[in-house]
Amino acid sequence: MKLVIIILFCINLIVISSHSQDINSSRVENEIINEVSHKSKYINENKVLSETMLLDIIRLDSMVVFGHLENLDSVSRIKYTYTYNQEENTLLIIFKYRLINNGIWLNYSKSVRTFNDQYQEIQIISYQGDGQSWIKREKSIYEYYNNNISLRINYGWDSYLYEWYLSTKYENEYDSFGNLEETISSLFNREESKWYFAWKMEYNYDQNDRVVSDIWYFWNKELARWEFSDWSNYTYHEEIQSSTDYIFESGDWKPIRKTLGEKIDDFTIKYNSFEYMEDSIWLHVDSLQKEYDDMKNLVRQESFEYKLSDSTWIGDRNDYEYNDMNQEIVRKYYKWDSELREWWLSTRFISGYNEFGALDYECVYLWDTIDSYWFKSSSTVYYFSSISEINEEKKAIDFHIYPNPCGQFLTINCKDLKSDYITYEIYSSNGRLVDSDILKHDSKINVVGLTKGFYHIRIIDSGISYAAGFIKL
Repeated sequence: MKLVIIILFCINLIVISSHSQDINSSRVENEIINEVSHKSKYINENKVLSETMLLDIIRLDSMVVFGHLENLDSVSRIKYTYTYNQEENTLLIIFKYRLINNGIWLNYSKSVRTFNDQYQEIQIISYQGDGQSWIKREKSIYEYYNNNISLRINYGWDSYLYEWYLSTKYENEYDSFGNLEETISSLFNREESKWYFAWKMEYNYDQNDRVVSDIWYFWNKELARWEFSDWSNYTYHEEIQSSTDYIFESGDWKPIRKTLGEKIDDFTIKYNSFEYMEDSIWLHVDSLQKEYDDMKNLVRQESFEYKLSDSTWIGDRNDYEYNDMNQEIVRKYYKWDSELREWWLSTRFISGYNEFGALDYECVYLWDTIDSYWFKSSSTVYYFSSISEINEEKKAIDFHIYPNPCGQFLTINCKDLKSDYITYEIYSSNGRLVDSDILKHDSKINVVGLTKGFYHIRIIDSGISYAAGFIKL
């Protein structure tokens, strides 16, 4: 079967704030054309990729996503791998990273998701990576009733007893229309081997299946009863929702916040939020206005938040443009200048799509307020190509290291080697090469000179590398 790979290349530059200036569209378009014209794309016509849609991922045997990890100076690349096992109906998602000064892919996180015949998740097991090995972290089990989640049980992993233990559970009840009526959360006491209630949410609906209230309770363990905590009430006018939030104090409900929705016209909705101060005074704290086109696409979102410290309003705005397929191609981000009382354009986001509707590229441009020009802050280009060769399963050698943790010596035991000698490399936890040499299999490495801590060892046999982690005592 032909497999598919997506590679994301991101170039991040310094971000500089900007004042309103319209972008030179022709120059920007030329830059994009020059940037993506060298791409070589091989796309399986029957598989339009989407990370957000489970069924699209399941149609692939394997998918790899490459990119850069921001804000981590020692990390050069990241990689997500999605592998679907049709026989077991499971999806394996692995996240790895690679350090700048070596080519080893290090484990960061992993999850195994199991589905039923309706592609509903029935189990998720997550792992935390410590470089080369995986450590179990959490497990969740799901049960369904009429296609709704009726029960979720969470487990934690006991690394000392080497077993799963019960942690929390959520029980859901629904009405005959499938609306969630109640959620009860419980905590498991391991010492008593007993479940205890934690909190409960109740939902009420009108005849149009719109939620009209939700009430949050907490469990009073000493009195063995549910007690009020928070309550939200919802009303509707022309399908626009307004809400009022209350908190239960001293035996009474007290208002804390309300949001009033208003339909300005057929394409514009506005929300104003207020916080309750005292003496029945409501302070206007923020507003949100959304404008849509005749295709129900959001074309403008404008928000303001009141800054009580200096009695000023902080605002931002996003304007959106779409192609004929109603996919977002341009987003302009504005900030509000409270002194000049005007909007200024600071950032422009540009997206392009291929003939199959998959995202092709993304570019971010910022306005330089000093030299008054637009510069590219970052760009992401998506490459589609076959990975049948690089993702092909390779026969692994029987590779063990012991003892682990180790003191003076670390023994390497390898079987099924293709060569008489192997190369080993030892890296510290921050990716620095601390030792390397050539040796025969079943050899001891003197590690007495290493400081205490976690290390990665890489074994290279005929150009194929294998890796593991160990602890130096």
